[in-house]
Parts: sequence; structure tokens; C-alpha cells
Amino acid sequence: MCLVSSGVVARRCVEPTIRDLLTIPDAVETMLFKFNWGNAMAAVTPFLVGQEQLAALGSRYVETNDLPWKPTPTPGIDMKILLEDKESGLLTALFRWEPGTQLPLHEHIEIEQTYVLDGSIVDDEGEVRAGNYVWRPKGNRHLARSPNGALVISFFLKPNKFLASEE
Repeated sequence: MCLVSSGVVARRCVEPTIRDLLTIPDAVETMLFKFNWGNAMAAVTPFLVGQEQLAALGSRYVETNDLPWKPTPTPGIDMKILLEDKESGLLTALFRWEPGTQLPLHEHIEIEQTYVLDGSIVDDEGEVRAGNYVWRPKGNRHLARSPNGALVISFFLKPNKFLASEE
């Protein structure tokens, strides 16, 4: 959590002490409650039936078979969004790669993690197969392909930046 005082945001966000909480102006305290402790949540599971009726701190149980596959901008790759926060860029999704699909050159803006459930994904650095996991650091650039198809779950802190003009 970041404490804000007189319009200045702390450079490093830390848990506040009791003393901090007693000296925060009322308007700032209200803002902290609403956006941090009140859990005004921007994260959702699109197409999750009954989501709007859940308590702010309630668990979200997702029947993935009930979620639709949606096309991505890359032909041959469809996705089921499990968790999405459009404000922050956070995304957890299942991706279904058709055999022979290639994802164009892209850069990871933040860490990306992928666990392969079925098939494999290949790039110039290696191959990750069913039952294995790969993560890529912020700034990693690569093309990815799936010669025989794949089903993966991927976790993104921010969306990828596609670099089509730099191929």
C-alpha cells in the first residue's frame, strides 16, 4: 500500500503503522479504504454467471467449461479469460494453439508465466512441453510457435507489446 499525504505519493509502498493511520487526513483515509481495504475490485472473470452477486472478498469459483473460447488477434490461437483486470493489465487465461500457429514477435512488458497442459510451445531459446513451465522476464522478445498445437495457462502482469514492424 502507498500512503499519500499532501498530494505526494511515497516512492516505496509499505504497510502503514498504527501511527501512520492515526495521522492520515480523512479524505486520504477514505481513498485508501475504498481502493485498498474496501477491495473495490477491478478484476473480473468475463462471462462468469452470478459474479455481480458475490461479496467483494468472496472466492470466485470458475467452471472453465462454461466459459467461451474467444479468438485472439493471432489466427489459430483462442483464449478463455479466467481473470482480467483491464486497469492494471493483469490477465490469467487458457490459450488453445492450433497446430502450426505462430505468435508474431513480441516483447514482455512484465514477467509472463506459462504452464503447458497439452502439446508444446517452441521459440529460439527452447521448447516447453506438457507438464512443464516457462517464465520470461520483463523485456524478453521472441517469436513463439506450436508445431503440433498446445493448450496452456498463462499469467501476465501486463499485456505483451507486439513488434510486427521490427520482424
